[in-house]
Amino acid sequence: MNEAEKKGLIDIFLTRGVENIIPGRPELEKQLYSNKKLNIYYGIDPTAIRIHLGHAYPLRKLQILADLGHNVTFLIGDFTAKVGDTSDKESERPILTDEQIDENFKTYKRQAAKFLDFKKINVVHNSEWLSKLNFGDIIKLTQKFSLNDFISRELIKKRLVEGKRVSLPEVLYPIMQGYDSYIQDTDIQLGGTDQTFNMQAGRTLIKNLRNKESFVVTN
Repeated sequence: MNEAEKKGLIDIFLTRGVENIIPGRPELEKQLYSNKKLNIYYGIDPTAIRIHLGHAYPLRKLQILADLGHNVTFLIGDFTAKVGDTSDKESERPILTDEQIDENFKTYKRQAAKFLDFKKINVVHNSEWLSKLNFGDIIKLTQKFSLNDFISRELIKKRLVEGKRVSLPEVLYPIMQGYDSYIQDTDIQLGGTDQTFNMQAGRTLIKNLRNKESFVVTN
């Protein structure tokens, strides 16, 4: 790939369909133009049987980064799906059985292959590491966060004001997703704007436990 092609891909990645870059575009652009091989991931929880059209943007961006030669991972959240993310929901998600989760993600890789070249991209399941955490590990992780941060989120605050239930596993979900980022030594996380809080949890753990700055790109 020549320099003009590289610049074209980086420009597309940084601008097309991007809502926000945390902590900022100039810092990320500098990293992308360095010759460093970055660790990037995008994850989907198999809470339904189909990947929806909204996933197309981050999947395309994942492929751009793979074409640029970075270490790119497509993560299937088979363990986080046990809780389910309620970032954009006004109620708890129903608890899925292991059998339902298994059935849902059977076709995920095949569907994602419409956008991704899996010869260049890793596929992982977060049960590989989340299932191995013990209670002591979880306590150490939770010490990096406050309950105030969680309940100040707009939809969570709305549910509490309305007297609706907010389950404790929901509080743990951002930490679980943050641990995904930490364990993969992530440089860039991709996701929708509804995932900003969860991806910031990843930045927090990486900063505190690895003393490293990482980036969030929201679509």
